[in-house]
Amino acid sequence: MTARPSVRLIASDLDGTLLGGDGRLSERTIAAVRAADESGVIVVAATGRSHRTAAPRLEPAEVIRTAVCSNGASVYDVAGRRIIGHRPIADDVVPGLLVALRSAHPDVCFGWETAEGFGWEHDFAHLAPEHVRDRLLDGTRADELHVSIDDVGPRRLTKLLVGHPRIHSNDWLAEVSPLLAGVVQVSTSGAAFVEVTDDGVDKASTLASVCAGLGVDRSEVAAFGDQSNDVAMLEWAGRSWAPANAHASAMAAADTVVGPHDDDAVAQVIEDLLG
Repeated sequence: MTARPSVRLIASDLDGTLLGGDGRLSERTIAAVRAADESGVIVVAATGRSHRTAAPRLEPAEVIRTAVCSNGASVYDVAGRRIIGHRPIADDVVPGLLVALRSAHPDVCFGWETAEGFGWEHDFAHLAPEHVRDRLLDGTRADELHVSIDDVGPRRLTKLLVGHPRIHSNDWLAEVSPLLAGVVQVSTSGAAFVEVTDDGVDKASTLASVCAGLGVDRSEVAAFGDQSNDVAMLEWAGRSWAPANAHASAMAAADTVVGPHDDDAVAQVIEDLLG
């Protein structure tokens, strides 16, 4: 089985794309990514998840060795279990971000991610209980949590999570983006909160760096994604697909819209690419 020469690397988002509705890789998807690897095609995950929650979901495939995590803010060696790239938010801009957000929205709340773990404010835990529970199940200890982001220091935040009790997801993205424009990157993965990374840090820019290190041109990349935080990657890649369950922005950015993720749509495309 030989892959077409035009595709040397496959990059896929996880939730809502490569993973099923149960948050796991299906047997068909595992078979497809293994077949790609056997054909010499590199398979890379590109996710908003941190390495802590992404890696356990990738391990069943055994051949996804690199994960672009936290919307591009870190790169993780899955096999070696180590961070091999980290692009945190510049410490000197964080106080200004907090002031700008609190001035415009006094009831804003925060979660945060560092290379070492997670933390969140009490109000954020109420806003996103599934997100918090997921992190606790994946190894965050109670003594790593903080009452307020103001207690965190030195920060070196991989990603800042910003929530609001009444405004959510893409509506909240529209509120926050103008406040932080030109200072940091703001996106959403479809959750209630928005996600902030350092200026210029997104899945596309970090994937481009990974590809450069591998000698892979963007024209040789096939990308898959379903949310606003995938748009830059879908536009950057040589070929791109969005599942039928994707947000409208991802569908517009992708070259092709395929079936829903629960029907193994990414696996079907990979099978077609391999011929």
